[in-house]
Amino acid sequence: MAHRTPSPDRSLRTGALVVAVDTGDPARPVEPELAELEALAEASGVKSVGTIVQRRARVDPSTLVGTGKAHEIAELAQSLRAALVLVLNDLRPRQRKNLEKIILLPIVDRTMLILDVFARHARSREGKLQVELAQLRYRQSNLIGAGADLSRLGGGIGTRGPGETKLEVDRRRIQARISILNKQLEEVRRQRTTRRGNNGREHLAALVGYTNAGKTSLLNCLARSKAFVADQPFATLDPTVRRVWFGEGRYVRIVDTVGFITDLPKDLLNAFRATLEELAEADLLVHVVDASNPDWPRQMTAVENTLAALHLESQRCVVAFNKCDSVEEIPHRGQSLAVSARTGAGLAQLKAAIASALLLLGACAQPKPADDAFVAAAARLRPATILLTMNVPGDTKKSGPDTEYASGVVVASGNWGSDILTVEHALENTWNRVATIGNKRKVPFRIIARDGDLDVALVRTAAKNLPVATLGSSADARPGASIGLLGYPIPDEFDNEGLGLATSLNSGRVSALRREAIEVTLPIVPGESGGPVFLAATGEVIGIAESRFEDERSIGFALPINDAKRFLHKHDAAHGF
Repeated sequence: MAHRTPSPDRSLRTGALVVAVDTGDPARPVEPELAELEALAEASGVKSVGTIVQRRARVDPSTLVGTGKAHEIAELAQSLRAALVLVLNDLRPRQRKNLEKIILLPIVDRTMLILDVFARHARSREGKLQVELAQLRYRQSNLIGAGADLSRLGGGIGTRGPGETKLEVDRRRIQARISILNKQLEEVRRQRTTRRGNNGREHLAALVGYTNAGKTSLLNCLARSKAFVADQPFATLDPTVRRVWFGEGRYVRIVDTVGFITDLPKDLLNAFRATLEELAEADLLVHVVDASNPDWPRQMTAVENTLAALHLESQRCVVAFNKCDSVEEIPHRGQSLAVSARTGAGLAQLKAAIASALLLLGACAQPKPADDAFVAAAARLRPATILLTMNVPGDTKKSGPDTEYASGVVVASGNWGSDILTVEHALENTWNRVATIGNKRKVPFRIIARDGDLDVALVRTAAKNLPVATLGSSADARPGASIGLLGYPIPDEFDNEGLGLATSLNSGRVSALRREAIEVTLPIVPGESGGPVFLAATGEVIGIAESRFEDERSIGFALPINDAKRFLHKHDAAHGF
């Protein structure tokens, strides 16, 4: 039965036949949903070659469309040389199996198609984990099979992501993988909570809306950034955060999240809860509506229903109709605003509305005045703080390598090059190691010494005459001492062009001294691991940050600089340690 499943490229060459059953539900008009389905197919690399719409009071429980109509679809698909059949309605496993017995082609319903689009657009490790979890949950509940061979072999829609899943594979193997993914996503959720704690002094506004409503374009316009934009569904999966200036030193963080769609599959909604938690933490939602789409009322209702499913219906919200430059009559809903990310029209009014809404919660992101000595110390140390980028093995062979990040501090430099101190665990099983110098120049580095027990490593790069950090003494790390941490935030919040352009600066205090570590009351996320922990008064480095936590509190640990000095003297005494 191998002819039932096409080769990976066949579906891209010959396209798909689109099938829909219209039950006459006024809340679900079939025409706009068919247009959405075809847009999703285009985003997945498949072109519609024909459409069949059957109108009936209710779907057939056996084949969805009825046996006679199924034979008609099979004949039309053969005449159009379609490689697969796209079905607007969600299919039960029994319906799919019966249809494939008649049509002899892969049958892909709307949920499978959305999952495939997500699999194509997932860029970060977090996004890939969430898509894989959603696909596995879907396959677990539907037991995808293709007739007598009981498997989905080959490529194309429904096979990307975690790979094929045979019907006879033990459910426990699938559940075991789901358990692993849940644990990894729980770690992502914890890291996001930590990062939100790092930025607690600034308000957060979240852009929400139907997919392809122009949220990312609006974010780019507000923040003058260059986040990826494409005119297709679900081009943005990973949250993108930008700081937007609101005048007089006031900033608001604005996050762009994944778009919604009518009846967003529950498996996706559950898998992306770690991402969507950004909405629950937001002080304000900005609901972006596509004014150029005549079906905007249905889209707006779909977004509101999704927010209600996330228990966010009572969240403070500003409604902005985007793409108003493309319509003659601008829609209106309550106190909504009209804007255009393309021309910039209405952006001043939108910023005023955001500021006004946040002023009801308190002052709009007024930065806390910092001590002059602390600011000066951080400014001196910042040029010596380096971003390290490495490749590590991905979760699957298909996904390819992932990218890991860490911070480091320059401890010696001259005409011979520079030595950078960082944490050892960040370098394990890595390759393509690159250091970012001066926020723009990228040079390779190599490991010259490492100590797994101390969790410290020394790397060398050819970059010459770099600023060097001043190493202090661990004896100055007394409990209660004011300290700072310089590092690089996890780069999944930044696009490639912004990577490494913004170091993070956190302040806290020494809470306790341990034999092997300095305990500090500030969170340390993985991207900041290896960064210098310094005394706020002098700028002297007293420790090297490690990304470890205790009891989910904002407690981090730093390697005492005296231990690091002994390590440096052993391996690099020629440079004065």
